[in-house]
Amino acid sequence: MTNGRFKALLVGVIDAVGASRLPKLLHQAGCRVTLFAPRGLMVGRSRYVDEHAGTSHDAGGLALELRDWLARQTTPYDLTVVADEVMLHELTRWRAENWASRLLPVRDDDQRIDMILSKHKFMSAAAAAGLPVPREESFDNWQEALATANQIGFPVVIKKPVGFAGSGVRKAVDPEDLRLAYDQLGGEGHLMMEDFIPGPVGMTEALFDRGRLIAWASNYKIKTWPTPLSPSCVRQIIDHRDVCTIARGIGALTTISGFVGIDWIHEQEKDRLVLIELNPRPTPGLHLGPHAGVNFAQALRSILEGKPIEQRPDPSSREILWMFPQALHRAIDDHDPGGILKALRDAPLDDPALTATALRRVATHYLPTMLRRNSKVAAA
Repeated sequence: MTNGRFKALLVGVIDAVGASRLPKLLHQAGCRVTLFAPRGLMVGRSRYVDEHAGTSHDAGGLALELRDWLARQTTPYDLTVVADEVMLHELTRWRAENWASRLLPVRDDDQRIDMILSKHKFMSAAAAAGLPVPREESFDNWQEALATANQIGFPVVIKKPVGFAGSGVRKAVDPEDLRLAYDQLGGEGHLMMEDFIPGPVGMTEALFDRGRLIAWASNYKIKTWPTPLSPSCVRQIIDHRDVCTIARGIGALTTISGFVGIDWIHEQEKDRLVLIELNPRPTPGLHLGPHAGVNFAQALRSILEGKPIEQRPDPSSREILWMFPQALHRAIDDHDPGGILKALRDAPLDDPALTATALRRVATHYLPTMLRRNSKVAAA
């Protein structure tokens, strides 16, 4: 701690929208925030960043810079948050060295580290631990993929071992769809197939302290962007009796510390939640916690002070939340002026440079792309 504030190190290499809200949360938890990330990322525009270091735009180069940076520090950081899985995977390559092992969300346990970084290994371990998961089978080539899908029964979901923001997941409703999904995920290689479970998809954002569940908030994914399997942009707060069982089971299984996102499907016929994925990093809706009655910054501070205090969500909340800027893109796609206004209500107006950066990117990157796409459709 320095001058009454905890020292927090936020590390990332991907220009993720969700990461841009993390400096404020860390600031609210009583931290002085050092951002270690390449220049030009949205998160670097936040006024809650006290110090910005790092230059390399590739994870390998940034990891080497980080190693040298940490070696020059006279006092250790009280908290490290790795904001994206690309950087998390890169740091894992260095886990035999003390500087890197201290940054990982699971300490001194290679098997558990490998488990949280592989969708396949995690789901297998979750099934073995008795957590509710879909039926899952592995395959290595197209013939095995088709045979497995016929055995499970369409529709199915296929996944790569590693991926984020929906990049490694595809749904297939028939053999033709399966072939397309198979090719999109790289074809030959170890992939997994799951039974598709109908029902609303949702997620729980949670904070753990060495496997102990400290705070959590859950939402249905009402709308996503840009594809149905992409991250949510409009959410509805919910609470379900299975959330605690699943989250605590994950804590016991992984002994993880920090923020995670837990994806699930609400199988309404049986009124149960089925676990489908663990994201071992902060996910974009942590700033929405107060709408569910949860203050993640306060919960994090209690951990830093060595006196963790559990926070449960308000079970009566059913508020629908439009996320900025993600829902702004979706509202523009849908020609929905009301949705644009709802998305703007979530803009971080107390962080003006961050808000301006997001709006500028909509104007300079997204709108021209959308107009070109619409022009091609009209011409066709």
